[in-house]
Amino acid sequence: MPEAISKSYLRALQLALEETKLPRKTFPKTCPYAPEQILDSQFYPGEPSRLLEEEG
Repeated sequence: MPEAISKSYLRALQLALEETKLPRKTFPKTCPYAPEQILDSQFYPGEPSRLLEEEG
C-alpha cells in the first residue's frame, strides 16, 4: 500500500504542478495522509466546505 500511495502521489503532484503552475515547494514532498485516512470514506482533510455542511 505505501508504494502505491507514493507512486500515485508523485503522479498527482506532477499533474498539480502542470495545472497550477505553482512552485514545487508549495506542495508536500510526500503524501501527507496515512493509508488509514485515505481508505476512510468519512475522512475529509481541512475544514469542511459550506456545501458539505448544507448536505448534512
